[in-house]
Amino acid sequence: MDRNKFKDHLRKRDEETLDERCERREELGTTASGGLPNLLWEYLREADDLYIRGHFVAANLLCGTIIEIILADQLRSAGRLTQGELEQFKLNQMAILCHRLGIISQLEKQHIDELRRLRNALVHANAGKLSKMGKKHYPSLDSDVSVSFFLTSFLGEGAQREARSHIRVVRNLSLRLYGLQEGQ
Repeated sequence: MDRNKFKDHLRKRDEETLDERCERREELGTTASGGLPNLLWEYLREADDLYIRGHFVAANLLCGTIIEIILADQLRSAGRLTQGELEQFKLNQMAILCHRLGIISQLEKQHIDELRRLRNALVHANAGKLSKMGKKHYPSLDSDVSVSFFLTSFLGEGAQREARSHIRVVRNLSLRLYGLQEGQ
């Protein structure tokens, strides 16, 4: 496909998905930026954009990255750990420590754990992990849930629902921990 045909293809796809993207944008609302570190702000905007464009798996993966940045920054800025020490910690360990130190609530920790498990299953995908997640998401099915069934379901409404939920978690946590600057 030459450049002009590819442009036509993109225009057609943009037109076909415009209403869906507008609906997803309305679902999310706007992201407050005041007080957020630049990198965090850029990642939040990117997660929003991925969600709006329908790249739900990528939005979920980026939300996991955002959470890791937030927790590491909170532990570092509180003088609890050095950068070198933080590099040895996994997301799960940072979440436990942040919860014990009162940086995040039990509910926030639960949301982070859900996001971490999903992110890890997608990043380190193998049939066993994905089947286990499929069984968890579809407990009413008696037989083994196939990986293809789970991925098909997850990559449809499931991925969108998860991404929307995780974006809200990272937005709320970011705003609670970093707040807004005056005039924002």
